[in-house]
Amino acid sequence: TQLKNILINKNLKLNIYGDGKEFNKILSYIKQHNLSKYIELHGWIDDISKCYENNDIIIVPSVYEPFGVVIIDAFYYNCPCIISDNVLINNEIIFNEDNCLTYDINNNNELEEKIIKLINNNDLFNKIQINSFDTYNKKLSHHIAKNKLNDIINNILKKEVKSNGSLTFK
Repeated sequence: TQLKNILINKNLKLNIYGDGKEFNKILSYIKQHNLSKYIELHGWIDDISKCYENNDIIIVPSVYEPFGVVIIDAFYYNCPCIISDNVLINNEIIFNEDNCLTYDINNNNELEEKIIKLINNNDLFNKIQINSFDTYNKKLSHHIAKNKLNDIINNILKKEVKSNGSLTFK
């Protein structure tokens, strides 16, 4: 494939983290096609920061991902992301190619195209890298989450429970 040729020609390495039912199948494929120089399986890791610090692009190919904490971490570590359309992160956070690339989970060719696009387009890579960190700081940081949680708690505390179990605002 075109991606395999780019990995070889540019001397890049694909690092895959996590374990699951496909782990052994992927490992067999790598061995069968002599790709271990270009693709490395790491399995489960405890220190996730090393994953982000040692990689340039994060791909989240989840069949189902309820929110996308991996994406928030990647934004924090300035790693551009390519995520499947099954990641249910709020549309307020993902803005087309401004801070992340998305692809149809059922279209492997589209994923390959997006990877190649980020590898070959430094301007796009840099734009997404800057915008993803900016998105983290403006919408996803611990400070922002803490303030939103405080607002929710304060709104709940402003309610009064009546003897019949109904709520009224004070």
